[in-house]
Amino acid sequence: MTMLDDLRLAFQFTVQRTAVKAMALRGDPICQLQSKRHIANPYPVYEKIRTSGALHHSTTGLYAVTSHELCNAVLR
Repeated sequence: MTMLDDLRLAFQFTVQRTAVKAMALRGDPICQLQSKRHIANPYPVYEKIRTSGALHHSTTGLYAVTSHELCNAVLR
């Protein structure tokens, strides 16, 4: 890997990190779980995700499954 490749990769990570922080500030609970504030106490965010239903779709394109039954079905 060249130095230019390293710089490109670092730039991509910085852009992604900034985007996740922006989405967390806009209220995306999946992104909020990545913030330092919510890492210490994630339970209010978990509750917010659970109240949205058994399957929560994030603005990042990720899904969060909140019920054991649905999680079991997804993983099998």
